[in-house]
Amino acid sequence: MKQLTLHQFLVALGWTESMKDKLTKYADRDEVNFLVAFRIDDKLTASAFTELPDDLPDHAFAYWTKRQVPKVPKSKTMQALELVDQGMTRYAAAKQVGISESAVHRAFYRRKDRPVCPACNQIIRQFDA
Repeated sequence: MKQLTLHQFLVALGWTESMKDKLTKYADRDEVNFLVAFRIDDKLTASAFTELPDDLPDHAFAYWTKRQVPKVPKSKTMQALELVDQGMTRYAAAKQVGISESAVHRAFYRRKDRPVCPACNQIIRQFDA
């Protein structure tokens, strides 16, 4: 799900003018902190939230927030793996970020053939229900 500015949320997603007006009014309300865009059967819809729910459905694809969502810094190992993905050797990447080559080597093979989050480079853990 992509975080957008209010302008991007209102203009780039293709809302009708009446929907833009409604969303702008919701964004101005004190109790509303998040607007979330959903696409259901090729129809665009939105919901307003005080807090962003943990379990948004898969058809939620963009959101706007009044608050700045803190960006979690990547660990040194994840920074090194990002450099490896860009073509650097594991040894050179480890030296550049200041960690041991074995840490990069273990993390490299631990994430092999597993889904990886494009934002943080971590393994996406999947749990069976």
